[in-house]
Order: sequence, then structure tokens, then C-alpha cells
Amino acid sequence: MAPPPPDFLLPHGPWGLLEAAHRWNGFSREAWHRMLRGLRVGPASAYLSRRALAMDFARWSASCLAHGLTAGGFRKEAATVFQAIGDYATPAPWQYITHHPERWREEFEATRSACLRRLNSPPDAGRRP
Repeated sequence: MAPPPPDFLLPHGPWGLLEAAHRWNGFSREAWHRMLRGLRVGPASAYLSRRALAMDFARWSASCLAHGLTAGGFRKEAATVFQAIGDYATPAPWQYITHHPERWREEFEATRSACLRRLNSPPDAGRRP
């Protein structure tokens, strides 16, 4: 599997264009202003754009936290994050850990189900007296 692109941890945005502008003319104020202008059109849409961007970042952060906790073996803690996420997952990081990136949602749902089952099982489930 190919490594993920360098901006896969960032929320959706024109980061590749900004990087190219930075390489061409480092710290270009014009490039930053154009990027911000592309993210919003007017006062109302600017508020909505920032709010949507913040929500995307929050969902991405929660998905990464759930994945990190699961990968670290902290399934009970991951289950509480999965409960908070609900069905609102982001493709990253799930598309980078599955053999079929286009089926990232299946990876997310399988991991979430396994963690939630563990959270809902009795403390001494699986132990024999």
C-alpha cells in the first residue's frame, strides 16, 4: 500500500496549492489571502465555512483518537470515543489502515462494533469460575 499523502491529517482544504505557492514565493501574503477567500464568500458563509471546517476537524480528531486508542489496545476508552462519534466518521485514518481504501467505512464499523461489544460485555465475560 502506498503511503498517505502528506496532508492526509489536515481537514479538507487547498493545502497542496498553498504548499506550491509557498515553494514558489515563501510566506506569500497574497497566497494566504486567496486561500482564505476560497474558503468563504461573504460574512454568513464565512461563519458557516469556519463552523464546517471546525466540525470536520473535530470529526477527524475523534476518528484519529478512536483509531489510536484501538491500536494501542485501549478498547474500552476507544468505545467511549466511538459512542461520541456515532456514524460521523471521516475517511482518515481508516482508509490508510485497510487493504481496500474505498471500503474505509467497513473498517471503521467493524472496529467500532468490536469496541462497543467489549464495553457492553459484563466484566467477567469469558472467565470460568
